Amino acid sequence: DIDISFLGVKSINNRQEILDRLTPELKKRNISFYWGGGRREENLSIENYANIMQRSKISLNFSGLGNFIQRKGKVLEAIFCGSFVLTDSDAWDELDLIVFKNEQHLLELINHYLFIDPLNREFLAAAALEQVLNKFTSQLFWQSILERVEQIKKCD
Repeated sequence: DIDISFLGVKSINNRQEILDRLTPELKKRNISFYWGGGRREENLSIENYANIMQRSKISLNFSGLGNFIQRKGKVLEAIFCGSFVLTDSDAWDELDLIVFKNEQHLLELINHYLFIDPLNREFLAAAALEQVLNKFTSQLFWQSILERVEQIKKCD
């Protein structure tokens, strides 16, 4: 029942200004949205945080933090909750995510995936979940750690 959501710190960079400019455009188009501070700013419980993501058709991600791009765990959380992610960077280059270039592009993508091609949105969300389940398993994680330890040992 939530068309688009953003859960995270709104005070970093210009996130709040972007959300403030998006709000009237979304209202004009009758798009429901939830802008929340998430677990840090609003002290949402994990259950409420996950519930909002599960109810969101599209989750927004802003990866920029000053002069660098951050890989946000929120991207994986949204994907695990079944939400389609629109992001401002390709920090998760292993995943086929849709990257928006600017606010106008973001509005175009929101309109496209909510109204013009919702089946593709659902397909891409399911494909992202499959990618995450195949590329980010605990077995692969520990395998990469052990390989790195072996590399370090060889250098000694």
